Amino acid sequence: MTDWLDILKEPLAEVNLAQRLADEKRAGQQVYPAYSQDKILRAFHATPYEEVRVVILGEDTPSIRKHSTGLAFATQKSTTDWPEELTNISKELHNDLGKKLKDPSLESWAAQGVLLLNTHLTANSDGPESHADWGWQAVIEAALTHLNSMDWPIVFIGWGGLATRLINNNITNSAHHKISGSYPSNKLSYDGFFGTRPFSTCNTILQETGETIDW
Repeated sequence: MTDWLDILKEPLAEVNLAQRLADEKRAGQQVYPAYSQDKILRAFHATPYEEVRVVILGEDTPSIRKHSTGLAFATQKSTTDWPEELTNISKELHNDLGKKLKDPSLESWAAQGVLLLNTHLTANSDGPESHADWGWQAVIEAALTHLNSMDWPIVFIGWGGLATRLINNNITNSAHHKISGSYPSNKLSYDGFFGTRPFSTCNTILQETGETIDW
């Protein structure tokens, strides 16, 4: 069976992750989510491509990175001090479906076919764009292009300007659906995130296949 690492072999080779991580370690930099290729590529390990029903694409920020797990917006299950983005996602989930987010690791979402990606899969303490030149965007675009060719309906949710543009540019198959909103930070959530009802909208679309997500 072909897996994500086979599908993304060429763009991942261009990232040259092992060498770049070694260079960062020698430079004394802290890398997020960790000096671990398995954790950095966690989203692809957690949600095999043939199980993808929803893609959530976000953009990394300093507030998320401290306890990041490799799944977009997720934090370690034991973390009580959630980043503002995850807190706002939980608020919108409650406003939308009347539910509260109980597990900040979002592993249950990933297990149901929700591929949780960031536009950049790593960063260091210099800031969220510190690894923008590593080639992560090519990896994300390759993943989106592959999913675009699938014939089952997938819902693509883009939170943030870059995330939305990548989805709009790479998802052209009419079998799929797109939902966009502002990035769920405190600065942006009240203008384009809260009230967008992405969770119920997604499930309304997926009801046609009988495979809704238990958010």
